[in-house]
This record gives sequence, C-alpha cells and structure tokens, in this order.
Amino acid sequence: MRTAILALLLALSPVEGVADAGEASRGLDPASCGLIKTLAPLGGELYGASFSSEGAFLAVGCGQGVRLYETTHWKEIGRLEGHPQHVYSTAFSRDGKTLAAGGFEGAVQLWDVDSRRPLRALAGHTTFVSALAFSPDGRSLLSGALDGTLRVWDVGEAGRVKELPARLGGVTDAVFTGGRALTTGQDGRLHVWRTEPWEVERTLELGVGPECRWFAFSPGGRRIAGLTAEGLVSADTGGVSAPKAIAGGVEGTLCRPMADGRHVIVGAGQRRVRILDVARGKTAAELVHHTAEITSIAIHPTGRLFATTGTERHVKIWGRVPGGMSNVRPRGFLGVRIQQDAAGGIFLAEIIPGTPAEAAGLKQGDVLRRVGGRAVANPTEATDQIGSFLEGDEVEVVLDRAGGETTVKIRLGRRPADLDQ
Repeated sequence: MRTAILALLLALSPVEGVADAGEASRGLDPASCGLIKTLAPLGGELYGASFSSEGAFLAVGCGQGVRLYETTHWKEIGRLEGHPQHVYSTAFSRDGKTLAAGGFEGAVQLWDVDSRRPLRALAGHTTFVSALAFSPDGRSLLSGALDGTLRVWDVGEAGRVKELPARLGGVTDAVFTGGRALTTGQDGRLHVWRTEPWEVERTLELGVGPECRWFAFSPGGRRIAGLTAEGLVSADTGGVSAPKAIAGGVEGTLCRPMADGRHVIVGAGQRRVRILDVARGKTAAELVHHTAEITSIAIHPTGRLFATTGTERHVKIWGRVPGGMSNVRPRGFLGVRIQQDAAGGIFLAEIIPGTPAEAAGLKQGDVLRRVGGRAVANPTEATDQIGSFLEGDEVEVVLDRAGGETTVKIRLGRRPADLDQ
C-alpha cells in the first residue's frame, strides 16, 4: 500500500486557475473542480509531496531526491539530490527553511531549502517513513513508519532522539495541534500525545478493527477520515462522538479530509480521484486524468486547490475550472514510439500513421533532444514530458536529423481508443 502524508498551505501570490481570495472562505465546489496543471518531475515514481507553510513552494519526492516547485506558475526551481533511498514522504518546517524527506527503507534526511544542501541524516526506522510532522516551534520532528515505530527528533541537536511506545500497527499520519501531537495507525487507533514529556494522554478506539488501512487528519487536526475494508469512516479527534460511517464501497488506500469539513478526497484505485460529500455519503465529483495508481493527495487548507501524484510519474494540480471536469481536455498524444540505443541516445523507433507526429513530418530514426523546452535523457522522461501536455497544446520538439538540429512545433491530438495506455 502506498500513501504519503502531506500538508498544503495557502500561497500568498496568485495561483493559476484558482478562485480569487474573496472566494477562499467558501472552499472548492466539487462541481467546479477540474485540472489546472500537470507537472512531470522527471525522476521516477512520485510519492510524498508537501507545500511550504506559506504555500510558496511544492516539494515532490521522486527517485533519490526531491523536486521543488514555485506555486505561482508551477515551475521547477530546484532539486535536492542524494537521498539514500527513494523518497516516500516530505514535510516543511513552519518557517519553510528546512525540509524533511522520508525514504522507502526508513531513512530520514533533513535539507536546507535555500542552499539545497543536506543538513543531517536521521536513521532508525526500518521501512516506509509514512508520517512526518514538524512541531510548531520547529525544534522537533515527529516521524512514523509502517513498521509501527514512532520517533521524536530534536532537529536542533545532533543525535537526540526519543522512540515512543506507539503500539500502532503501522503509523499512517501525524500532526501537531493545540499543544498536543496526534498520531494514527493501521490498527484503527488515535493516540493523543503530551509533548512535555512525551507520553500518551489518551487513546481513541475508532471502532473499525484491524481492517482499517489509512487515516488522515483534516487541517488543524480536528477530524480524521479513514478508509476501511467496508468503506470510509469519520471521527472527531476530541473523542466527543463515535466514529461515523460516511460511505461504503469506496476503493483505494488514500484519503484526506477537505478544509470545509464537508468533503473528503479519496484516491479510488487506478486513475480515479473521488470527492465524497460526508453528510450525504455520496460522490460529489469524480476526477479522471491520472493513468495509473494514485500515490498521494494534498489539500489546500482553504479548500481552494489540491494536488495528487501517481505512479505514471505525474503531479496533478486541481482547482476551480468553469464547468469542472467537463471542460478539462485529455492528455495530449504525439504518436511515436521511443527507444534508447547502446550509447544512451533516444530516437524515434516508430511514427504511428495518422497521428500528429506523422503530420508534422517526424521521421523514424530522428534523435530526440528536447520536448516542450526540457531536455529528456531516456524514453521514460520523454513519455512523461509529452504526457504532461493536453490535447490541442502546441509543443516544441527538438531533434537531431542527419547531423543537424531541427525544431518542430506540433499540436498534440487525442490518443486513439484502439491504442493501449
């Protein structure tokens, strides 16, 4: 099972495709939710993503590093490379100066965001680091893993760490709120922790048994939503009311409550992202634009936008689009098959008849250098970059042909239904 624990906060600068500040308090209407932007980090499968506390930066875990984006125009501005493992989760400190990244095999790396340099490696977990949360004062980092371990790191002093008796069947989320820390696990329990000293204040049995897969906190930690084998449940973290069944028959392993307290976003298996109306227990919107498994969900605390990542190596930014998904174009299609030769060069092995590639005069054997202004180093990167554009977009393709460089502008079409995904 794959998930990433994310925190997404409001950008002070304008965001493409999102309602203006006057609409922020109303959140995102599911009926008007559509795709704003597709990002292709070009670094392998994508997992943990998070936004800096002021919302200016987006971090995405991919391969042995992290890609950084600014959130005004969603341009890549930096790379944190050299993490010892594939990054599974990330979290920014409250001041935005430090980024924590957790790996597949338990490594946690602290990075200086401004310099893009590693600060310190934190070792101890033995498997997927699935939960990361900085304390409000930035002095402590809470990390949890699917091996059930939970640790508190003093990020101001090298070597100080406390392992907590989490007793969780795999830590799935963590958050600091109201002078306390909250954690959830796959065993369906919520733990409320005193932070001075670190000890369990109380435990809430969510009543869903060991079949609960993931829980996720709403912004501020007031409520949680959980995916069980039977469907989606919701609970008050204060323990005032019993857990409530929201909807049955919900597939997937990821969920995140929206800031409005009314809706929950679920990664519903392959390709589909569903927005569920909590009060009615019904699907309010279904967003289909990924082409593979959803690996993470990040929600803006105002509810104005959210981000998802998938194993097809794309980040999708969702927000207000007039007409919602009915006005969102499908992924663009070029119509080539790309291969790599023994020397590492990538070339067009086939031009599919009747496609934009044939119409633009691309030829078998052309060496591919750049797509949409970005250099591509292998067939996977080329496919990712092409797929980040939409049907009807004009894309510049730079080729080597017979020893000379050729630039072609191509308007992408729609993938024929008889071609596999």
